[in-house]
Amino acid sequence: MAQTKAETQTEVRENGHAELPSKKPSFFSYFKIRNWKMPIIPWLVELEGKVATLLSLLLKALVFIVLTGLFTLLYREMKQQKFTMEAFHVPKTFEEGGFDGIVVANRILDRVQEIKKKAASQKVDSLQFNSDLKPEMNVSVMGFGISLQSIIYYTREMLGRENRSIGGELTELDTILQLKLRVTGMAPVEFDEKLSVQNRSQALQNLFSKAAEHILMQTDPYRLAIYQTSEQRYAESLQTIRYLLNDLQQDPEWAYLAWGNLLRSRGKNEAAVAKFQQAIKVNPSFPLPYYNLGWTYRYLGRPEEAIPPFLKSVELTPDKGEYWNALAWAYFYNKQYRKGHDAITKATEVEPNSPWVWSNRGEMEMQMISENAAHPERTVSLMDTASLIHCFQQVHKLNPESSDGCLSLAGAFFFAGDLPNALKMIQLAIELNPENIGALNRYRGYMYRNAKNYSEALRANRLILASSRKHKNKWQEQSALNHIAMCKYSLMEYDSALIYVNQAIALDPNQSYPYTTLAETYGFLGKEDLFYKALEKAVDKGHSLQELMDGEPYLRYSAQDRFQELLKRND
Repeated sequence: MAQTKAETQTEVRENGHAELPSKKPSFFSYFKIRNWKMPIIPWLVELEGKVATLLSLLLKALVFIVLTGLFTLLYREMKQQKFTMEAFHVPKTFEEGGFDGIVVANRILDRVQEIKKKAASQKVDSLQFNSDLKPEMNVSVMGFGISLQSIIYYTREMLGRENRSIGGELTELDTILQLKLRVTGMAPVEFDEKLSVQNRSQALQNLFSKAAEHILMQTDPYRLAIYQTSEQRYAESLQTIRYLLNDLQQDPEWAYLAWGNLLRSRGKNEAAVAKFQQAIKVNPSFPLPYYNLGWTYRYLGRPEEAIPPFLKSVELTPDKGEYWNALAWAYFYNKQYRKGHDAITKATEVEPNSPWVWSNRGEMEMQMISENAAHPERTVSLMDTASLIHCFQQVHKLNPESSDGCLSLAGAFFFAGDLPNALKMIQLAIELNPENIGALNRYRGYMYRNAKNYSEALRANRLILASSRKHKNKWQEQSALNHIAMCKYSLMEYDSALIYVNQAIALDPNQSYPYTTLAETYGFLGKEDLFYKALEKAVDKGHSLQELMDGEPYLRYSAQDRFQELLKRND
């Protein structure tokens, strides 16, 4: 007997449930539109199943990719054995003053990075830090570390592998501020600084520097030695180099390279040659000693000896524009212009997006055009102004808003014959960077040769001299002193000219060009014998007299037998 609707409702209330159908209807089984039902559409049911399967596969693939990436990243990070900076323990007074443990750790880390940046090197960086400080310093609100470094840190601990860390304590004892540094695998070390109300901040900075240099001494002494040399702390640099060679007994080729750079910085170029050769002997496939050896020969006034080491450097590292550039200049100084052109062209091919390389190519092509004009019988005519203008335009294109970019555009204007716009761009380059030596050189050249404004050229030279001394650039300093002497004799201040040119010669007696300035000063004074003595020294050091023949005071002496004999010896 069929149940009535009321009887069915009573049964549900008594039993608490009703009998369910054997299969739940599909979403696509019907659509209620008003009071009628759409029958089941089989292909929609099939499509629903396929979509669900596809979504499931995509989700599984995504999870697999994420987990694989995570495990790969964890493996790489754990294998690299980076150092983790811990928060330092500091007195409460320092915490209240803003120097808590995290700040101290970060200040030391910052100082390490500053030193490494100043000692820029191609050497693989052996001292790497995790991006975060130790996990307990990077936690969520619930107190659980969720950073990647936290996962790596605790995973290493669970696997029984050592976590390398740097930490320590900062303590204040009466008038002494002490920093105890603890580095995994090394004995703790203490640094002290005298403390007063006035020098509190400086004392902290000194401790941070001492800690940073100690960390580098133990982990990357090569970079520390380079930094100490750049700071003219030569005795400390040599001590660091000897520690690298004798105590650590590692990276001997890098140690000898650093030693050679140290000696060259002190003007001991012959001794530097021996150290670079020792580095090559230790590792003949190491390109940097060849490169440094080539430049050292150049500084010694032996450009012909610079070519073989530069050739070896490009053979070992053919994709480095800096090496091709050095080889190009070596060929140029040896008057092998075609090879020089090929080398500098190669430099722009291997580094086409380097403004510096294009600028050097432009500089060389400019000098080669001048050389070709002076000696058409000896020079291969490879350059034209169109090629030179293209080089300068490339520099500006790659760096349009910079001081160097404006300077290059000035070069393009100059060789296109547009001197007013060339001067405007030079002045803009100096405005953007008052210490742009290249722009100041161009400005002084324009004022000296084109405008004949010797007072303004003298002012530019004084700026160049100040900048070169500030940055300890001996070669630029010598050039500035020489040009000041030229301005002085052009202003008929001959005694001052002699003072400055002799200062230039004293900086590097092996350079030939200051002797020509000395000869010119004596020539204007009418001191014929001193004129010839200075000129003979210039010739003996390889200077070409042909480029000097069209100006004074050479014209007044050019017909003399002694001058003609010098010309023959020069040829």
